[in-house]
This record gives sequence, structure tokens and C-alpha cells, in this order.
Amino acid sequence: MTILLISTIHRHAPPEACSGYLYVVNSDSDQVLRQIPGIEPPFREQDLNPRGGMRGLRGISLYGGEIAVANYSSIACFDRQWNLTRILTNPVCAGIHDISLEADGVWASSSANDLLLKLDFQGNITDYYSLRGQRKLLRSLQMDTGPLKSSALSGRIDFRDRSNFNTKTYDHLHINSFAQTPDGGLLISLGWIVNRRLGFLLMLKAWLIRIRLWDHVISFNRKLRVLLGVQKQMLTELIVRPVRGKSALLHFTRQGKAEIMLSFHEAFVPSHSVFILKNGMAIYLYTTRGEVIHFDPKNGRVLSKTHVTEEFLRGVAELGNDLLVLGAGTDLLFFNLLEHRVVKQIHLSDMKPEAIFSIQTLPSDFELPPINLAEKVGKISGYYGNKVVFSRD
Repeated sequence: MTILLISTIHRHAPPEACSGYLYVVNSDSDQVLRQIPGIEPPFREQDLNPRGGMRGLRGISLYGGEIAVANYSSIACFDRQWNLTRILTNPVCAGIHDISLEADGVWASSSANDLLLKLDFQGNITDYYSLRGQRKLLRSLQMDTGPLKSSALSGRIDFRDRSNFNTKTYDHLHINSFAQTPDGGLLISLGWIVNRRLGFLLMLKAWLIRIRLWDHVISFNRKLRVLLGVQKQMLTELIVRPVRGKSALLHFTRQGKAEIMLSFHEAFVPSHSVFILKNGMAIYLYTTRGEVIHFDPKNGRVLSKTHVTEEFLRGVAELGNDLLVLGAGTDLLFFNLLEHRVVKQIHLSDMKPEAIFSIQTLPSDFELPPINLAEKVGKISGYYGNKVVFSRD
């Protein structure tokens, strides 16, 4: 029996509502066994980003009899019986996407400030990659941002509370996924690269949201789209998207040399989920086009590109026998890599607009997670340095 754990994010969820779930799926019988409300991060009421922002459950990772599950600003670790063993947080680490649990800590992508961080089990930063210091590399991507300020790495800015920083300065590379290569290198996904023009338009959108005009803009575009018979684009009702973003996948050698492995110049939404297969090859999901990119991580040579969905493509796991499981909106797609086709699909939920975030197989020696993680662990009410403050009311 193959049991899958799937984390999701529920876009537009108001601060008082559940914003993400942990699903338990028996992929052999196609049954959704459980839908478990996630552990919510604090400060969600200050987040004006309706598309996702601070909502939802994020990366899932397993190592040595423990399983780690992240939300926007903390990482909870559980034993095989789903007892909480530790919970990690740090003022510098926020906008968490993918995580990797290891013997001495957890690697986490911190998209809020363009960092890839390693936390020890006390929440201290023991290693990091700051890509904004790679000026030559960023110039080749036509990226004009400068290096991070010292305050972004010192903890003087608490990125877990979005009112403490602005996106004019941060989240310009949207580091959202990473994977270690067989030769000791590292692949890092720059999911959505924000240059000055795109940054200005995003700030304009945030301003329109603040003054409550954005809904009117969307309503007008929705009516115009129906009138003109134009098909809806992914995650937007806009008839014309005024600017395209970029996505890139970087390769860092064991010696620290960085190079661009893959790049995409028409990204309307962030690209996601780089994954190393057991045979040493790799997968990257070009979310904008719903494509599975199969490539060689040694040299970036693309082996195949396969369009699999019009939904939001994110999350990948390997099941064996050339079978992958992918997240597409609220559907699991079972993709045969040799045949380049989807061979099965499991629908998780009818909630809109919910989207899969991460997928992991649950080892047979782990129990199923409890019906309500938050009730078992407690509600996170805030942070005090590297400590998580719980309340049970």
C-alpha cells in the first residue's frame, strides 16, 4: 500500500479560516483517507497578498524516523506516532517553500528575503546561500537588484511578520525549491525573478488592493473576457498581462561556482519543484505552461518537455517504475516518464482556489497523522526570537 502526504494552500482564505490542509491518500485504491487542517502561522491578518502569501502548508520532508512539515514561518517535526518532537523558527526565515530534513537540522527556502537557509534544531542559522550577492550571475538574468542588507541576515528584521518589510526591497528572486545533486552540487530554483518594471506593477497592484479597487479591475476584466470569448489564463482574469516574469534554475558546484542551468522568459506565475530522480536525472516543473521538464543536472541538457495540465503545477514525488506523482491544482497526476503521459488522476477536493504544494510518500512504519494537527499541537500565537509561542484557546 502506498500512502501519500500532500500539503495544500487555500488562496484567498480570510485570516480566521483554515488556509491549508494535509491530505492523506492511498494511491493504490485512489482514496482520500484524511483531510487535516494545517497549523496556521501568526500575523496572517497583515498579509494583503490574496494569491497565497502567508497561507497554507508548505514543504514536507522525512529523515531518520522524523517527518517535518512547514508553514510560512515555522517547521514542525514529528515522530512516527505524530508526536511533536521540535518546532523550528527564526526571524530571518520566512516565506518557506521547500524543506530538507537532515541529521543536524533543516534546509529551508526563505523566499521572503531571497535566501536558502539551514537551521539547527534550536532554530539557529548554521549555513546559507545569498544569491543576491552573485552580481555577474544576476546580470546575465537581466536582474538589477543589489545584495541583501546586513539587517536581513542579522535578525534585526523579523520577516515572519510581513509588516516589518516591503516587497520593493525583498522577494525579488523567489527562491522556492532546491535539490542536492549526486555529485555534491546544488540546484536552486528562482521561481519568479522580479525586475524593476515587474516590481513596480506588483506594488501598483498591492496599492489597488489596499484602496479596494483591485476587485473592480478584476470584475471589469472578467466581463470583458466573457464578452470577447477569451479563455481565462492561469490565476488571473486579466485580458492582457502587462509584463512577463522570468524563472531560472541555478546549479552550484561543490566548489561554490554558480551557473544558469535552465531559464524561462515568459513566466506568468512562479516555476516550482526541482527534484532529483533515483537514477540521477532531474525534474523541474515549468508551472506557467504546465510542463514537466526532464533534464540532466550535470549539464542542463533537456531530455523531454511534456505538457500535462492547465492547472497550477507544483509538487512532485517518485513512486518507482518510471512513475511520478505531480500536483495540479487539487488533482494528483500520475505521470509515466517513459511514455510522457498521465496514466491516472486522483481528485482531492472541490474547494476553490486550493492548490497542492508538496507531495511525499509516507513510510510504512509511520502511523497516519491525527485528524487535527493543530488541536494536538496547539495554536501558534506568536514568536519570541527562535521560540514559538503556543496558545490552546
